[in-house]
This record gives sequence, C-alpha cells and structure tokens, in this order.
Amino acid sequence: MAVGELIKKQVAMNPEEQPRKLIQHCKTRWNSVFDMFQRLVDLRWPVCAVLSDRNVVKHADVKTLEVRDEHWQLMADLLPVLKPLQIATSVMSTKCTPPATTLYPMLWGLVNNHLTVRDEDCATVSTFKRAVSDAIKQRFGLNDHKTATNVFLLLPYWTRSSAN
Repeated sequence: MAVGELIKKQVAMNPEEQPRKLIQHCKTRWNSVFDMFQRLVDLRWPVCAVLSDRNVVKHADVKTLEVRDEHWQLMADLLPVLKPLQIATSVMSTKCTPPATTLYPMLWGLVNNHLTVRDEDCATVSTFKRAVSDAIKQRFGLNDHKTATNVFLLLPYWTRSSAN
C-alpha cells in the first residue's frame, strides 16, 4: 500500500518524471548505502508526504519511520563522499580484476583527495572520512614501505620515465 502511495505522490508532484521505488540497503553490498541514500534524498518530499498521510501510515509507525531533518542533511552530506567509493568499488568488482597499476593509484586518489577532511565537513562526515581512509590504508598497506617500493607498482612509473 505504501509503495503505491509513494508512486502516486511522485506522479502528483512531478508528472513528467518516471516514478521510482525506494532502494533498500543490502548488508553484503556496502555500496548499496549510496544507492539507498541517493534515492531517499531524490524522493524526500514524496516520502515525507506518504509518511504524513494517516490513511497510509499509522501514527505509531511514523515514530519509527520518520526521518529527522538532520538525518536528511547527513545523507545529503555523505553522498559526495560515497560516490567516489561506489565508483572505485565498481571498478574493482569488474569481471576482469584491475591490475595493481590501476588499483593503487585509484586508492591513493581516494585517500588523498576524496577522503581528505575539509573545513566545511560536519563532524560525522569528518569521522567517516577518517575511518574509511584509515581502513583503506591498513587493508591495502598504503603506509607500508614495502608497498611503496614494490616493483609491480613502480613499473608504470619507470616505463613512463624511460620513455621521456
């Protein structure tokens, strides 16, 4: 019933757009959080309209389903951080595994660009960026001298240097 009402609200609010369903997080696919947040943020007003309709959602259920303004804002703030992580995950999850010569530069870009804490980041986003950055560094040995001097990772650099 709620799904049908969500579709009706979308059609009423934006008749020119194709109505969409919400996406649920799948715990075995971490990047599904990005998809879920993106869809929720996109459909914020139709979702709020359905939640405020007592013919669809009982008052007792609203307390558990309602999303507070600060949570909407947090989802919106996390989307630019989650997007590059989703892209990197998609690249690493292709049928043909990307070589280390692609993987490590991509990881360095994530850690040194997208996951760098900025002054405008809220505390939760800053904490998230630090935690993910630290996890990537640890998992892939980005702070390890052996990784930094690995011949397979340096090979593309040597190849470019000798070509000049």
